[in-house]
Amino acid sequence: MKNEKLVIKKIAAIVRVEDISSCFDKEAVEYHTVSVVNWPEYPYQPDVKFRVAHDGENIYLNWKVDEKEIKAVCEEDGGAVWKDSCVEFFVSFNASFYYNIETNCIG
Repeated sequence: MKNEKLVIKKIAAIVRVEDISSCFDKEAVEYHTVSVVNWPEYPYQPDVKFRVAHDGENIYLNWKVDEKEIKAVCEEDGGAVWKDSCVEFFVSFNASFYYNIETNCIG
């Protein structure tokens, strides 16, 4: 898998989750396309793009996913969200470890 670096735009803090998308629009935070299919036995590739920004203390993500069928049944934190239609965000600040955020469309 190819590692890519993103320059993440700094914006003012966002108080409500509901305001992320409109704030990103106002701040002209651009979309990035996800175009990686990791498993040859599953060649289907939905249309996936995301925007990411930070305020110095928090990272904000905004996903847009268009796919043929959606599965979203996992509702619990730490549950088997990978069995649903989901997206993942990996971030590393050094080579020692990384953070992984994995979520479906119901949170």
